[in-house]
Amino acid sequence: MATLSSTDPSPSIPFTREPKARREAFANQLPLQEGRKVAFRPPAGSRAADTDENTWILAVITKCINQDKNRYEVQDVEPQDGQPGQCYNTTLRAIIPLPDPNAHSTSAAI
Repeated sequence: MATLSSTDPSPSIPFTREPKARREAFANQLPLQEGRKVAFRPPAGSRAADTDENTWILAVITKCINQDKNRYEVQDVEPQDGQPGQCYNTTLRAIIPLPDPNAHSTSAAI
């Protein structure tokens, strides 16, 4: 999910669990817009998480909670038992924004 350039072997976005570092890495993309696809790590004990703490799912941002750039509602893109995917309230800690195929090539959303 991180991109590598041919001249720089390090990822352009650090995959750290430290909230401040993640916020800074994604700062030019925040707040994440509704409809943006993300990789999301469901909380332990949820239906989507199974039993593996390293499970990530494809989700979509449904709203930014209280205009806070760190808190979002996301929805699993896969329907569950004929119903829309489960919704979760989460923070950036459990989200990795995926590249936006509709973003302009100079946009930070790539």
